[in-house]
Amino acid sequence: MNWSIFGILSALSFGIQGTIAYELLDVHGFSSAAVNTIIHSIFAIFGLAFVYLTKNYDIIISISNILNNYKKLITLAGISALLGNILLYWAYELGKDINPGIITTISNGAVIISTLLAYFIFNKSVTIKQIIGIVVMLISFTMGALGNKLFGIKEGLENSKDTTNQNSSKSKGGVKNQSDSKSSAKKKNSTSPLWIIVAILSAFAYASLSFFQYLVTQKAPKMNMIALAIMVAVIEAIIGITIYLIAYIPSLSGIIEKGPFANYRKDFNKLLNIKYYLLTFFHAFFDGAGLTALLKSYKVAPNPGFSDTISDAYSVVQSILTWIIYGKSMDVTQIFSIIVSIIGIALISS
Repeated sequence: MNWSIFGILSALSFGIQGTIAYELLDVHGFSSAAVNTIIHSIFAIFGLAFVYLTKNYDIIISISNILNNYKKLITLAGISALLGNILLYWAYELGKDINPGIITTISNGAVIISTLLAYFIFNKSVTIKQIIGIVVMLISFTMGALGNKLFGIKEGLENSKDTTNQNSSKSKGGVKNQSDSKSSAKKKNSTSPLWIIVAILSAFAYASLSFFQYLVTQKAPKMNMIALAIMVAVIEAIIGITIYLIAYIPSLSGIIEKGPFANYRKDFNKLLNIKYYLLTFFHAFFDGAGLTALLKSYKVAPNPGFSDTISDAYSVVQSILTWIIYGKSMDVTQIFSIIVSIIGIALISS
């Protein structure tokens, strides 16, 4: 099969996975940490079971190699993956009025950080094309975060409407003014820039994941990437379950269950209910399917960066699905920001 087909299958799988994550986080209201622990526990259990039942010795040997020689690096990779996923999911929660595809686009900025880390730490060369790609990616992030406000599109019309509404409110009395003030305050809260900061932090975490995985593959060039992905998921699951158990200590529960860990124990237990099995299973399934398709594409692509570019287009799939299913619309500038980001990734990866 052509490498580009595998890349497209990867993008579709990751796009569906991201949409299911949105369903669990924003529709059902589960905490990002609880969702991540459950999903990666399923991924780890089924992944290991599949490998050992099918007797895939190449993967088994790589897992053994990781456990014997690269415990520290795989632990650091697992911690980075845990932080990246939880922060990305939390950004979905914080940006309730934002199409999650936009948030994913900003998180994909990990490719910029990875490129710079390779330059400064491993003395890897950075081409003019890659520098242009970094600039293009930064522009796309600005477009996605600010939307039409960046160019002042429809700003005059909105200001005119606001002025009209304010004048109308004044003529109808103070009760209306109070109602408008509450509505305005609610709107400001829903568009808090905190989701942007958290999405950027997730990009740094994902870049760290790539960095530690790269170190493992440099030390063991024949390392099977599926084995590496499964062991990262195992570390995420172990850490997540450990935090879940520690949260039962009365003196620590109030400290732990905040931010992305809010209602962690309650949500974790609730996600074990049979009615959520399909959502959690398919989330893990499409995560694994996307990764497998991407790794298949790497093997036959003329440049693995080309595979990454197509796979990272999953933000487009996620944007369209959440738009159709949940009505999470985007303005014109935000739509173009996703296209611009894919161009930037192509320039950096090629």
